[in-house]
Amino acid sequence: MDICKSPGYMVQLDSLRALALFGVMIEHFLPESIYGSFLSSWKPAFPLEWGSGVTLFFVLSGFLITGILLRCRNISPTKQSIGFTIQRFYIRRFLRIFPIYYLTLAVAVIIFEKVRSDFFWHLTYTTNVMVFVQGFDEYATHFWTLAMEEQFYLVWPLVILLLPEKQILKAILITISLSPLFRFIGYYGFGLTPIQIGVFPLASLDALGFGALLAFYTHNHAQFKYTKRNLCKFGLWICLPLLIFFTIVSFAFQGTILLNTLIKPTILAIFFVWLVNGAARGFNGLSGRLLELKPLVFIGKISYGIYIYHNFMNPIYGILSWHLNLPDSIPLLLVIILKFMASFAIAIPSWVFIEKPINNLKKHFNYEKA
Repeated sequence: MDICKSPGYMVQLDSLRALALFGVMIEHFLPESIYGSFLSSWKPAFPLEWGSGVTLFFVLSGFLITGILLRCRNISPTKQSIGFTIQRFYIRRFLRIFPIYYLTLAVAVIIFEKVRSDFFWHLTYTTNVMVFVQGFDEYATHFWTLAMEEQFYLVWPLVILLLPEKQILKAILITISLSPLFRFIGYYGFGLTPIQIGVFPLASLDALGFGALLAFYTHNHAQFKYTKRNLCKFGLWICLPLLIFFTIVSFAFQGTILLNTLIKPTILAIFFVWLVNGAARGFNGLSGRLLELKPLVFIGKISYGIYIYHNFMNPIYGILSWHLNLPDSIPLLLVIILKFMASFAIAIPSWVFIEKPINNLKKHFNYEKA
């Protein structure tokens, strides 16, 4: 038996992935011209704006990965070395993440000149550093979130598995504190732009860290039962009203850097702690039934592939529109729906014929030696 096996399939977490994905896709599929007019006045203010799906992805990643690593600490050190466990972690991450990422990158390099010029950044999972230097474009810069997670995966197993047990909570809390500290110093000390702040490797450690904190409290349930409950209550009853308050203030002052770039990401991450914890336990009632709808769960299951492919629909649509001489009068909603459908049309066979068979190879690389 693999001691690091998940305690159970938390079906509603897949639906959270799907909802986070929808938000990101809508933001990417809406044209910049709209942001430059109407949406620019409210998008930075809205408490759960579409792009917040990225923060939800980070909280989910921190929660799930840290949970696995904490369970791996239960493996007897006389049975296998920590090095063996870390090796298995990286192999399993490799099987899930790398194949379709590099396959997509190889195809994109052939099609898009801009991807060829930025190839080294994408190849080395440093797209977030590239965006820090160059800014966003419509091609592969959505890979910055994957780069951020991969950098986290590279370091986090060493933190969780090598530190003494009594130091883990302190390490998680320090990790969380680094993000707001960096955002304030980056903006007021070095004059970084909101985009530069958002994509820097330290910027999302509070979201990843709060996910890790939730996993730590869950793993040590008996000791931290009430602490976790209070954290989740704080996320719902304090952070959600704060996010609404930020909306009102930002509407009045047309957005503020202090609220939206420096403070709100941490507040949003704590709110998502409540959401992830509720979905991990299983929401009841109508919300639970909605989060267990099979189509939504399936979309969440294949969300990694959809995320990788979806942003390329923008330049592809532009190329097809030019070659087919499509009229500019096509309704925006129809264009967005077509981009959604195209993303799903690629991601579904990708899951069936590439990702799932490769993912099944994990059974040969259990964390615990047979």
